[in-house]
Amino acid sequence: MVKLDYLMRTVQQLAHTLAALLGGARGRTLAESRTRLDTISATFTGLDLGTLKAFSYADLHAVLAAGGTLAVERAFAAGRVLQADAELAAERDAGPGRAQVMTAFRLLAEVADDVGGFVDEHHERGLLFLHDALRGDLGSPEVARQAFRAWRLTRHLDRAEEALFEWIALDARARSTAESFYRALLALPDRELEARRLPRHEVHEGMRELRLGSR
Repeated sequence: MVKLDYLMRTVQQLAHTLAALLGGARGRTLAESRTRLDTISATFTGLDLGTLKAFSYADLHAVLAAGGTLAVERAFAAGRVLQADAELAAERDAGPGRAQVMTAFRLLAEVADDVGGFVDEHHERGLLFLHDALRGDLGSPEVARQAFRAWRLTRHLDRAEEALFEWIALDARARSTAESFYRALLALPDRELEARRLPRHEVHEGMRELRLGSR
């Protein structure tokens, strides 16, 4: 409970700060916005923006889990800062680097998996933006697994299925996860499946495509 309360305080403070930054970005140059984002990054992650962007996901994860357990609030802040920087770049046709987008996506997906869903609407919107930027090429079984585990907890079961199919294409052993995933979906009422964007007929279509014995 203490961990979640601390995370939510961080989420609220960061959301307010980033909203102010992004809301006023049109009147600033990219360099000016990044100077402000650098201060935000240092405040919420303990790392300046340049360092945050230079680290690989593995290196950054090691820093954020230096005590043996992932510092979820810092991981969330790092993912959101990297996502905000990517959005600023995209708005100015500067094109965020794939490595940065991937790192932000993996951090925000890991937080969603850790806490059992999205912590706020910005978390959801950010992960959608990053997933769209990576669409069709998550790159590795581990990233596809992270994407699947994050989306399956949310109202975006269609994204979970998409990530699952990519995971299976990269590692056939993920088929065992598909079996349990679809069994769980079949137990849900139609209304919930529709609200979570994967109607029952699409569940059966997915099972047939994977030859899992859908009727």
